[in-house]
Amino acid sequence: MDSDAAAAEGNITMALRPVLPQRLDWPSVMGLFMLNFGHLELALSDILKLRSRPESKNAVIKKSFHEKIRCLQQLAGQHPAMVAKRDQWEALIVRMDAIRDLRNHLSHSTLLHSVAEDFKTLIQVLCLTQDVSANVSNTLRLTFEELFDQNQRLADVVGELVALDHGCEGAYKPFSGTIGDDEMWTHCPDDAPGSGDTCC
Repeated sequence: MDSDAAAAEGNITMALRPVLPQRLDWPSVMGLFMLNFGHLELALSDILKLRSRPESKNAVIKKSFHEKIRCLQQLAGQHPAMVAKRDQWEALIVRMDAIRDLRNHLSHSTLLHSVAEDFKTLIQVLCLTQDVSANVSNTLRLTFEELFDQNQRLADVVGELVALDHGCEGAYKPFSGTIGDDEMWTHCPDDAPGSGDTCC
């Protein structure tokens, strides 16, 4: 494994170390989700950088999370080392899209307080600021327990992303072809001069 691959693998390993709060309340659990979402994006960026031209690595980093997922989706359908597990990649990408939607929801939410029908129990939920006065049945109202559970699902997705990537034979060989409109992805044919190099 070359130095870039080794460094990226080191970053991915760091991404697997969970960020744990000292206490459990709304701010800590929301912050925990946002921090670990950053770990997910770091792992995704590292995976994509290993398959990009050296001069394009900075462009990969600057892509939005949505764009990075679409790059991964196209790679999974075309990269020789990933095609065999395309169904697994697609299933994981669906879960990553859902996590992205939740991240966006948290970014535009406020904590809503109400009282239960017994007039004693305080109810706290997260909802979009635009939906504060909307019908509960028509909007996403996230409870503390649901958000806490989503943190575990996020950690599971990070682990599955890294494990699936490492399970692809030749995973760190750059891809021959283009993704979308970007000429960022290439590799040397096996019989080409210098084919032992990471990128052409």
